[in-house]
Amino acid sequence: MANDNNGANFLVGFFVGAAMGVMGALLLAPKSGRELRDELVDEGRKLRDRAMDEGRRVRERSGEVAGDLRERGEAAYEKGREGLNETTDAARKTVQGVKEVLTRS
Repeated sequence: MANDNNGANFLVGFFVGAAMGVMGALLLAPKSGRELRDELVDEGRKLRDRAMDEGRRVRERSGEVAGDLRERGEAAYEKGREGLNETTDAARKTVQGVKEVLTRS
């Protein structure tokens, strides 16, 4: 879980840094107002597209991790259930053995 949060923090930092860098470069470039606005819009769209692509990648990876966790949980449940059944059977046999010893006495 902690790794997922660090990944999200990294992505947020990456995109904020990229946006600030693009904005700074565009604002310092000698261009007309119209050219600057057009470039800002274009760069904003590129950044949005990259963010959406990264969001899709993270969503796909989250689905894979969730599936893996579900499989592990089901396996652990099954193993626990089998262990409980074995313990219950052993307890029944022990109780039966004690009953037999007591009835012979």
